Amino acid sequence: MSLMGIQEFSHKTGIAKSALRFYEKKDLLMPAKKNEKGYRFYHQEQVKEARMIANLRLAEVPLESIKEWNGIVEPVRRKDYLDTLLQSIQKRVEILQNSIRFLKGDFQDVSLIEKEPDEILWYEATAQVGKFGPLFQERLREFDRLGVPVHALYLKYISGENPVHAHMGFGIQACTEIDIPQNVSVETMQGGLCIALPGRSADDHIKQHYHQLLEYASQNRWYPAGPIIEWYRGPSFSHFDLLLPVVNWRGDNG
Repeated sequence: MSLMGIQEFSHKTGIAKSALRFYEKKDLLMPAKKNEKGYRFYHQEQVKEARMIANLRLAEVPLESIKEWNGIVEPVRRKDYLDTLLQSIQKRVEILQNSIRFLKGDFQDVSLIEKEPDEILWYEATAQVGKFGPLFQERLREFDRLGVPVHALYLKYISGENPVHAHMGFGIQACTEIDIPQNVSVETMQGGLCIALPGRSADDHIKQHYHQLLEYASQNRWYPAGPIIEWYRGPSFSHFDLLLPVVNWRGDNG
């Protein structure tokens, strides 16, 4: 089987010789042969592999992931692993598209964030608008007595205007060591793309902030993927955002 030198292989693949040497150094693509003078030679069959590696590199796939894919011999497993890499690339592309669209839009006070997943205990409660604070404090004291740290508080509207029936959420690290009451639900809230509006004081104006966030979403064609959630955090849970999960936007043509 005929071999080609690195110069010819570089011309054949469109990949610079310096990149081919880098692939070799990182064990991504080894020459088929090296002579006594250290000259590199490649098979024709390596052209497709080299181009695939180059494209994965352009897509900023981590070197270790490329190496793992390249080390898989079984065709089905190799394809499955590549499909996983492609899904990860597609997700990053969609996030970038959304970020670009947000940066081109009217910021107002709204920001675009990727919310991390969280494990939450939800309690049902009823209170006047802006008066859930004492109920949160009561539950926080219970968690403190149990020695369970709470890193975030959430409030999710259920029904009513004043008083309001809602779910009060407590973000914790794990539920395995907690005796969970029957009236409490446990949720592993999935992370994802959200538009966020920094909260003002939790008073009668909170309803206006809900309307402002929904109006922003409508005007800028963000499509809600769930209900608005109040998200409190910080040392004294004084930092507050309204979060609206949104689906990935794909443009006018879908």
